[in-house]
Amino acid sequence: AMARAHSGHFDSAVNYLQRAVKSNGLNPAYHSNLGEVLGAAGQFAPARDAFAQALSLQPDHPGHLANLGTAYLHLGQWPEAVAALQRAAEINPDNATVFARLGVAQQESNVYPAAVEAYQTAIRLGIRDAQTSYNLGTVLTRMDDLEAAVGAFRQALEMDAGYAPAYRSL
Repeated sequence: AMARAHSGHFDSAVNYLQRAVKSNGLNPAYHSNLGEVLGAAGQFAPARDAFAQALSLQPDHPGHLANLGTAYLHLGQWPEAVAALQRAAEINPDNATVFARLGVAQQESNVYPAAVEAYQTAIRLGIRDAQTSYNLGTVLTRMDDLEAAVGAFRQALEMDAGYAPAYRSL
């Protein structure tokens, strides 16, 4: 199933994984893999359900929590995304990607100080993408901390000199 998914054949991958789940519904990896493939195919509601099932079988698994939180992000379910990603960050405090996604969920929830902290943690942990620095700058702008926002936008441009949103915000 995963080989089919990696080659872009999501329908057959989903089919294989659904058969795997049907044959052994107590295997959290089958549910998690199904969620990953569904998410890659843009089917975020079924992906969310698959990750929730994986989590019910393997509570407090940071990967399942992070994936569930990401599905919630794609569905615009901000409070649920915050809750899942915060729990994933508590369990695995060294995962920069989780903190970057947590920042997005908090930003969308208008919890700006927490979003700043999450983005700064992601950057401190080594995430190196222009989007995270840009997001930090956007939140800092909304908090009227323009000097810090300019620094974040410049950091985004250091990572990607062609990142147009950072130029517009500067």
